[in-house]
Amino acid sequence: TNRIAELVKEIHTYIEEHKPADTAKLGEFESFFEICKTKFAHVLDQLNLIFVSLTGTSCRTSIKLIYRIENEAYYYTLVRDEGSSSTCVEMDNRRVEQNHDPLKKNPPFLKLFDNTNSTWHYFSNNLLKDSNFESTSFRAYNPSWGDRLPKKSSILRPLKDFWPLPYRSTIACAVRHGPAPFLAGQKTIVLGFVTVDSESRRVFESRWDVPLVFSVADALYHPLKAF
Repeated sequence: TNRIAELVKEIHTYIEEHKPADTAKLGEFESFFEICKTKFAHVLDQLNLIFVSLTGTSCRTSIKLIYRIENEAYYYTLVRDEGSSSTCVEMDNRRVEQNHDPLKKNPPFLKLFDNTNSTWHYFSNNLLKDSNFESTSFRAYNPSWGDRLPKKSSILRPLKDFWPLPYRSTIACAVRHGPAPFLAGQKTIVLGFVTVDSESRRVFESRWDVPLVFSVADALYHPLKAF
């Protein structure tokens, strides 16, 4: 975690000292954004290494942010860890181009933006048995799917035949800023969320792992807001 803290500090410093002027050319902005994304990915690489070590399983990490079209909110993957980025980049780009992921069709993520919800994270150690899990990711990985697991899927069938996602456990923590001491007028702002996925079931410990992901999500708030 010390390395993550160092990387987050470096990102914030880089953004403050190298952000293009308002009159800069498009190419300067594009270069700046790509360098920032690379630096955010380095944070995710470190977070991924932690969870690979803790769980002994193959894991992936990502930062997801929100964009709006008129009054409709959508989420997209800003960046992933290096290992999963290469296999997912085309799909991630396509999902943005098609506005594939409206927030309202992803209830676990939608709750992270609900001011009446005090949890601010989603945790599942076995998505296959989470009857409330709905996600547009099903269709992203397999276009023949809907947004949830079919009710009559048989556990006797090979897992790959009825589960299209490359992960079976997940943690998602909101990147947010809410009211705090001496900030009485502060409204809650949610920029997105940090996710950690595992290909295996029953590998996370909510008591320890959720606060760990939150520590990274909280540290990333100001750099992501500046970005």
